[in-house]
Order: sequence, then C-alpha cells, then structure tokens
Amino acid sequence: MKNLPLSAALALLACAGCGSTLEDYCERYAAECDTTQVVADCKAYADQFEIAAKEADCEAELDAWVRCLNALDDVCDEAEQRAACDEHLAALEQCGVDL
Repeated sequence: MKNLPLSAALALLACAGCGSTLEDYCERYAAECDTTQVVADCKAYADQFEIAAKEADCEAELDAWVRCLNALDDVCDEAEQRAACDEHLAALEQCGVDL
C-alpha cells in the first residue's frame, strides 16, 4: 500500500468478525510512534479501505492484512512492516483494493 506507515499507519479499519481492526492499528501507531496527530487521517483512510474492501468482496484479504499489521512487534519499523505484511497487502490489492 503506497500510502501506509504512515504508509501502514494510514492503514486501516474495523474488519467484520475479527478482533483487530485498522482503527486499533491507528491508535497503536500513534501511541508507539509518537505521532498522535495522524490518528484522524489514519482512521479516515481506514474507513475508505473498509468500504473499498466490502465493495470488492475482499474482506478476507483485508482481515488478513489487518491481523498482520496488528501483530507487528514494532509498528514504527516500516521495514519490518513491509517484510511481514506486504504479501497480505499484495493479495488485497490483487483482489481489487488499491487506495
């Protein structure tokens, strides 16, 4: 995802039926990376991502990516994020969600 962390921080949503959400990621990113001012933008981006995933019938791919983001040891480390979650992001984009 081209705009995430903040390309990943701007990653995000409330995924249906899963325990971790993009909003959770936004909150964690802001708290751990000392970037509280990006939370609103991150959550707005998350809402757009959720809508796009639902419209493209890609909720499973989105859920997998969100779980990966929320499982990161260090959400501030963009290299770790890319290494751990880019495969899930690519699946989401291949499904038809590319913001």
